Amino acid sequence: MSLTSPNADDGAILLELAGPAVHGITLSSTTLTYYIDSSAAPIRVAVLGNLSNGPLLTFVVNDTTAMSSYSATAKDVASRQNQLRSGLTGYQLKITH
Repeated sequence: MSLTSPNADDGAILLELAGPAVHGITLSSTTLTYYIDSSAAPIRVAVLGNLSNGPLLTFVVNDTTAMSSYSATAKDVASRQNQLRSGLTGYQLKITH
């Protein structure tokens, strides 16, 4: 999954990842930290650090022919100064395989 952001100083994103049998979530960068709540669907993931456009995380799926069944949605974003963004316009999370 990759992130596109309209800002250059993002420090945290809370996202929801939905789809059948998501597992093996890992970060694309060792400089980031993440926390996962997989106790319910959709899975909630908080990623912290100096976020930038490009690869954010990877995950394993059982059936790559069903990629349209998966989605990711940004729920909240904060700057590196810990200020919540007033809106999420321009943020995109793209799932590819």
